Amino acid sequence: MSSRRKVAYATSAALREGTPDDWRTRAGLESHGFELVAAVWDDPTVDWASFEAVVIRSTWDYFHRRDAFLAWVDRAAEKTRVWNSPTIVRWNSHKAYLRDLEARGVPIVATEVVARGDRTSVRDAMRRRGWTRAVVKPAVAANAYGLKVVDVDALGAEGSPVAEGNPPDDLLVQPVMELARSLGERSVIVVDGAVSHTVEYPFVLGGAPREGRSFPLDAATRTVALAAVAAAPAPTLYARVDLLPERGGRWVVGELELIEPELFFRVDPGAPAPFVDALVRRLEGPR
Repeated sequence: MSSRRKVAYATSAALREGTPDDWRTRAGLESHGFELVAAVWDDPTVDWASFEAVVIRSTWDYFHRRDAFLAWVDRAAEKTRVWNSPTIVRWNSHKAYLRDLEARGVPIVATEVVARGDRTSVRDAMRRRGWTRAVVKPAVAANAYGLKVVDVDALGAEGSPVAEGNPPDDLLVQPVMELARSLGERSVIVVDGAVSHTVEYPFVLGGAPREGRSFPLDAATRTVALAAVAAAPAPTLYARVDLLPERGGRWVVGELELIEPELFFRVDPGAPAPFVDALVRRLEGPR
């Protein structure tokens, strides 16, 4: 029988073995006496109490059943430690959190939240903001699910596009960030409140698979990324701050990913170590 203490990386049924990128942390955890196990979040046979902790990693289907997922997070947290915490997960699972960041002084992509069932407010919001083209997407979604790019004059009488196959929900309306087409998108990975590594990649509207490379982080962008993470309602083990360029050279927050972000360990050979160290500190600390 193994004497190693088990740590679960929560994943989805479509990714029962987790992701190759996340497994890059296995050797580091094993060196500290922990066994890494992939476990499907909605598998009723999993005994979550058997793990020292559950780290939410590739649960990339959660938004299809948000209520069930949030209930699972709460149940798991009653049996063991869960990172990021239920408080973080609940807050981050609805993209209206962007408005919370803005209220705390974090620069974000301009964002309007259109309430569920309001059939005209997308057009009204665009006209109020002076946007001729905008990105419209469900406020509960991931990986560009349900995303549409709309022209204000093409919205018609209803004034609000509804993504095919997506249940009625609150919508986010944002301007098309045209500068990103030439400058790309950037992500800053933050572990236990400190910058771990960075990645930049071409911007593809619609959530295409991304491969990127590390980039040197300037002081202003570092400040934005850390401010975004600090604005969350509880401490985080991991965070990915996705940034888009505005005219004038400023990078602003497009997403703050705190539930199941890809962390791009493959971009930097040294990237898994800070994550492992932070996780081990928590595992060896008080419950």
